[in-house]
Amino acid sequence: MKIGVVFPQDETGTDPVAIRDYAQAVEAMGYDHILAHEHVLGANAESRPGWSSAYRHTDRFHEPFVLFGFLAGAEAELAGMLITRAYHLANGDAKKTDVLIPDSAHGTNPASAAMAGFNVVAIPSDSNGNTDMEALKASVSDRLAGFMLTQPSTLGLFDTNILEVTRTVHDAGGIVYGDGANLNALLGRAARSATPWSHHPRR
Repeated sequence: MKIGVVFPQDETGTDPVAIRDYAQAVEAMGYDHILAHEHVLGANAESRPGWSSAYRHTDRFHEPFVLFGFLAGAEAELAGMLITRAYHLANGDAKKTDVLIPDSAHGTNPASAAMAGFNVVAIPSDSNGNTDMEALKASVSDRLAGFMLTQPSTLGLFDTNILEVTRTVHDAGGIVYGDGANLNALLGRAARSATPWSHHPRR
């Protein structure tokens, strides 16, 4: 049996610290989950005789999608790495444990890959600031799970080796995670959907 708690919508107020403290206390006590009710829009008791809900249309309410939402890019990185791990395990490829990360990647990439249980392999940049293709190819093996690329990189450069990088990783059965930390530099210039990243694992 799994036992959880109901999030106290009225009692927590609007202080994010109080919400954090509540969630951490619930976790520390060993509960399995937190249930947050969704607000019923238009729950006006005056226009709905007999309405018996604990909430009214005037009550302050924490929207569940915001309450449980990702508040940092690193959470998306971790999610991407966990998806990559699940993809390979579902395909029976438990040996795929290496994630290659260029030294020009977003700083949290190595931590996200390590938290997902991967071995992090650093790939140097070449003299132009792009991914060093020789170093990349030398690091490709049957253990390759994925490659994390920030585009444009933290050097402020668009990695012009991106097509060769993704082709090399895909040919080895790996997933390419595209970090969008600096994506605003591409707004109006390129469509992310046109990039060769593995936005999500694919067979």
